[in-house]
Amino acid sequence: FDIVYSWGVLHHSPNTPKAIDEVWRVLRPGGSARVMIYHAHSMVGYMLWTRYALLAGRPGRTLADIYAQHLNSVGVRLWAADGIPVCNAAGIQQSVVMSVDGVGGCYIAWWDLRGADYDIYLQRLNSAGAAAFSANGLLVAGAVQQQIYPQLLPDGSQGVYRCWEDHRGNGIPDGSDIYERHVNGSGGFVGPELAVCTESHQQKAPSMIADGVGGQIISWTDTRPLLTAGSIFAQRFDASSNPMWAANGVQVMPYTTSLLRLVSDGTGGAYVMGGTTMRIHANGTPAWVDNYSATIASVSDASLDEGGFVRLSLTAAVADATVIPIAPANFPLPTAYEVWRKVPGSAALSGGIARLANRSIVHPAGVLTSLNLPAGTWEVVGTAYAHGWSSYAITVPTHSDSTALSAADDQFVVMTVTTDRSTYCFSSVGSGHSVDNVAPPPLSLLAGVRTGTTTAILSWQPSTVADLARYSIYRGDSPSFTTDPVHRIGATSTPVFNENAFTSIAYYKVTAVDRHGNESAFSMLTPSDFTSVAPVRAPRVSYAAIVGANPFTRRAVIEYGLAQAGHVDLAIYDLAGRKVASLVDGERPAGVQRVTWEGAGDSGSRPGAGVYLARFEAPGVRRTLRLVRVE
Repeated sequence: FDIVYSWGVLHHSPNTPKAIDEVWRVLRPGGSARVMIYHAHSMVGYMLWTRYALLAGRPGRTLADIYAQHLNSVGVRLWAADGIPVCNAAGIQQSVVMSVDGVGGCYIAWWDLRGADYDIYLQRLNSAGAAAFSANGLLVAGAVQQQIYPQLLPDGSQGVYRCWEDHRGNGIPDGSDIYERHVNGSGGFVGPELAVCTESHQQKAPSMIADGVGGQIISWTDTRPLLTAGSIFAQRFDASSNPMWAANGVQVMPYTTSLLRLVSDGTGGAYVMGGTTMRIHANGTPAWVDNYSATIASVSDASLDEGGFVRLSLTAAVADATVIPIAPANFPLPTAYEVWRKVPGSAALSGGIARLANRSIVHPAGVLTSLNLPAGTWEVVGTAYAHGWSSYAITVPTHSDSTALSAADDQFVVMTVTTDRSTYCFSSVGSGHSVDNVAPPPLSLLAGVRTGTTTAILSWQPSTVADLARYSIYRGDSPSFTTDPVHRIGATSTPVFNENAFTSIAYYKVTAVDRHGNESAFSMLTPSDFTSVAPVRAPRVSYAAIVGANPFTRRAVIEYGLAQAGHVDLAIYDLAGRKVASLVDGERPAGVQRVTWEGAGDSGSRPGAGVYLARFEAPGVRRTLRLVRVE
C-alpha cells in the first residue's frame, strides 16, 4: 500500500509490536504511515500522543499534556527517550493533529482548555525538536465560546492552513460554524480569518485536503433544512484563500457519515468517500453524476412490430465506458442500467418528491429530485447489464401506441446501478412513442357476384387482426393499376362491398387497413372472377372477428363463420373474468352470421366504459377478441 492510516487503534491491539510489524509488511518501499496513538509506541514520522497526568486542581477533570517523538526509518528514536513536551500548560489539551512543514519539521495543533472555553493552539517543531513558536503553543483561534476539532494542511511554503469548528455564534450543541486561517512558517497570520460557512444551522467536523492545483477543499457535516440527519457540504479556496464555490458551500453527499474521506482528483475537484464514492468537479458541480449517469441519446419506435415497444439508445456512463483518472481503489463500477417509465398521470407526492415503484429505495426529502428524477411515480420496464461498452440499446414496452389522434409519448429515465448499492443516479428524461408498423396480412377468399348490369357484390374472409380499422376497395382498368387515392372507390368495416358502377372490364383490389394506417398487400378480382351466382357462404375454416367499430360507443358487431355445423358459445367477459353477457349458446348451421352486443349485461345492467373480452368457442376453433367501449 502507498499509505497506512491509523487513528488511536494500534495501542489497543493485544500485541502492539506485532501490529506495527504488519503495518511495515503491507507498506510499499517509500510508502508512508500516519498513526496517532496515546502512549510511547511510535512509528516512522512524527507521532503524537496524549500522556495523562494527575488531577491539577480541577476536581473531576483529567489533565492531559502533549508530547512528540521523531523516529528514523528503522525505528530509532531521534529525540529524548520519553519524547519532547509540546504543551504542558495547565488545563486539558486534546484532539491532537499534525502536519509536516516540508523541511523536516512539523506542525501540531490541538484544542486547549487552559482558559474558560476551548481554544485552538498551534506549535511548530524543527527536525531537532526545537519549538519555533512560544512555549506551550501559539493561540490561533480564541474567539468567544468553543473552537474545536482543528485540521491542518501544508501550504507548500513551510506554512500551514488550518480550519476548525467554531461555536462563537451560539455555543454547543447548535449553531456551530466552520472557519479557516493561514499561518506562515514564522507563526504570522497570512490574511484575515475566513468564515468558510456560517449558515444558520449546525456545521461541524471539518476536513481539509489540497485541491491539486495550489488551493484547498474543506468539507463538513451540515444540518441545514430539508437534509434530515445531515449531509456533507464543501467549499474550495484558491491559493490566495478566495472561495471558489457558492457561499456557505455546496452539497457533495446527500447524507452524513463518520467514515468521510476526501481525495483530490488532481484537477481542483475531489472524490468524496464515506460508505459510497462521489466526486465533485473543480467548479463545485457534482461530477459523480457525470461519471455514473447514462445519457438517453434517442427514443424511437421498435420497427417491424405491431406497436407496444420503443428502442432506447444509451450513451454509457463515463465510469462504465472509460477509466476514471486518479480514481480510488474502491471506486464503484456500473453493473447495470435500469429503464424507468413514468406512470401516466402520476402526480408529485407531498413536497414534490418523486417515487420509485417496485423498489424499497427510501430517501430524505429532495434527494431523488436532486438526482434528476422528476416528480411522479416511476416503474422499471427494462434492464441492460454493463459490459464496459460505450453505448447500449434496450427495447422496452410503452403504455400505448401513437395514432393519428394522439402521439401517446412516454417518459423514460435510466438509473445506473453500481457495485455500491448506495451509489446510483438517473439520466435526464427522454420521451418517445411506439407505432404499429406491421401491416395486416392480405385478405383471402375474395369473390365477386354480378347482381345487375352495373351492380355487383364483393365479399371476402374477414381479417383477424385485432386493430383492424377498415377495408379499402380500389378499381382500375388493368391488373397493374396502383392502389392509390385516385383509384380508391370506397371503404367498409364489414367484409362485403356493394359496387354500383360495375363494368365487365373492371379490375378490383381490396386491402385491410389497421388503426395506425398500415395497409395490407392487395387481393385482386379480375373481370373473369365475377359470377352471376352467389358463392357458397360456408367458409373453409371457422373464424370469429370484430367487424364493427372498435373502440365502440353504442354497439359492437362480431361476425363468426362456421365451416361445419356445431355448438357455438359466444360471451362477453370483463377483465376480472366475470361473465357480462351471453350472446350465443347453442347449435348453429354452417355459414356466416353476425351478432350485435349493445353493451348491456344479462341482468339488464349497462357496464361502464372499459376493456372487455369476447370469447368464441365452436368446433375446431377457440378465440378471444378484445373490445374497447368508450363513453
